[in-house]
Amino acid sequence: MITDQGEGLSDSIFGSDEELFGEQRQVAHYFRFTEILTGRIYSPHDTPDAPPTGPEIDVRWENAYLIDPNASVADYARYPDTAVYEHAVTFNDAYAELLAHLEIAFNGMPRFMILGVPAMLRLREHAERLYCNPHPDPAKGRRGYCASATFEIDHRQISCGHEVASARVRTARLKVEEPVDLSGVEPSCSTV
Repeated sequence: MITDQGEGLSDSIFGSDEELFGEQRQVAHYFRFTEILTGRIYSPHDTPDAPPTGPEIDVRWENAYLIDPNASVADYARYPDTAVYEHAVTFNDAYAELLAHLEIAFNGMPRFMILGVPAMLRLREHAERLYCNPHPDPAKGRRGYCASATFEIDHRQISCGHEVASARVRTARLKVEEPVDLSGVEPSCSTV
């Protein structure tokens, strides 16, 4: 599935961006997680079916955020401090928007995938806003759990994500072989 969507090649640890887009050769995202888990980077001749054999990397697990994998927006809504709940909803809004951009790109308009880059970067910002908060459940917070993204989207968020992504496509006027200027294509759901 991952290689079908352009991330990596079936017989290589390297991403397909070099072949598809002429970019510098780099280890595919999927394999970067293995590098973190094993504490080693891949060497140029490593293969997908074996762990990395390259130099060790310094992975500081104490800096990782402990999260509840079953966290939900509904859980966050139960607590009096609504900041985490609001951050989770905002993250999920941005997630729905990113998915809408990907859907447009994978359904016949690959040139427009670039318009999803700002949404992807915002998603990271929203995730960081969540992770810097203790879990709103006092018991989980005391055990060191942090708030986290829930990746839940409802019909309203899907609809809004499609509205925003479609508005960007309409205003971008991208043409083949021209540079992409993203400065004028930042509508929000409330402006479309």
